[in-house]
Amino acid sequence: MYNKIKSRGMSEEQKQKSAILNLVGTIIGAGIFGLPMIFSQAGILGGTLAFFLLLAVGCMVHLFMADVVLAVRGKHNISGYAGAALGRPAYWFTVSVFVLKLCGTTLAYIILGGEFLGQIMAHLGFGQPLWFWQVLFWAVGALVVLVGFGFVTRVESELTWLLIGVIILSFVALFPFFDWSLVGSVNLKGMAGGLGVMFFAVNGLSVVPDILAITGKNIQRARRSIIWGSVIAGVLSWMFGVAVALGYPAVTGTADIAAAFPPILWWLIPTIGLLAVVTSYLTIAQALEHALHVDVRLPRIVAWAVAVVAPFLLYLFVTKNFLATIGFVGSNLTGSISFIACLAALAIFQKSKKRVHWIWRWAPVPVALFMIFLVVQKLSSL
Repeated sequence: MYNKIKSRGMSEEQKQKSAILNLVGTIIGAGIFGLPMIFSQAGILGGTLAFFLLLAVGCMVHLFMADVVLAVRGKHNISGYAGAALGRPAYWFTVSVFVLKLCGTTLAYIILGGEFLGQIMAHLGFGQPLWFWQVLFWAVGALVVLVGFGFVTRVESELTWLLIGVIILSFVALFPFFDWSLVGSVNLKGMAGGLGVMFFAVNGLSVVPDILAITGKNIQRARRSIIWGSVIAGVLSWMFGVAVALGYPAVTGTADIAAAFPPILWWLIPTIGLLAVVTSYLTIAQALEHALHVDVRLPRIVAWAVAVVAPFLLYLFVTKNFLATIGFVGSNLTGSISFIACLAALAIFQKSKKRVHWIWRWAPVPVALFMIFLVVQKLSSL
């Protein structure tokens, strides 16, 4: 959710902080609104163990990608780096999966944005059905993507801080209502079913090239930024998911998240959530349009039409379930791109003339195998 910060003129400390905030703002997004349901289903202990395992795996993938970005000349998107390291087949595979991932992510934002908008309007006395607000959210968003939205880049950092403040406020507000008897709960089926949602919520792979740019391609500074950014975003996301799951154990959807708070705060989650989803939707939709125009080489107006229509067709004919959508995107699509990132890093390490410790040289292998497990596990449950 956080736009790239120009690093020219910044001190080294400012670059470090900017890079960390860049990653934190990218990771903390719509995915956090799926975590309360996952922690409720998986159990607090079980969900926590699975979440921090996936956070560690996601951080490793980010670190591998940083090495790939450093080794490849020029600035590219994810598919460009994959092609440079692994060849044209990897490039086109990554382009295909990346476009599908952006379509799925945009679909998730349409579903969730409409839900938040519907909750707000219901409190204001408007009784239209949920689909009406989701279609309205999509229609307005499509027009904004067409005409441009420079205002979004000016408020993204402020919205990141606002969302962080809401997460901390949520934890503090719900703490007195925690059901401590649930802390040790474990549900293996719920843990397995929530892996995709959790991985969706901890992934910020697309912003790694920006982190290298901000830190001046200093790999040590970039690695510190990635580790700190991943940990901070992960802990904050975990706090939100656990706070709602312990404070309102019956949570099954976004409406229940809002219901967990005192009535006077009914507006908090829908309003902040809507602001966060709007900026994320516009950013991802533009990224999808850009990928279709640059990578697939569609004319810009055609790229825009596909970018806004394809997710809406998925909404009409495939699913209107937010949790199922980000679960599939997290496991199958993000997992596949992360697998390619691991292979790219492995290829770079084997070709590198610089000394690479043997543990780090072969570290992408087990992470790549885990990505295969993540994809297969989700496909087997469909």
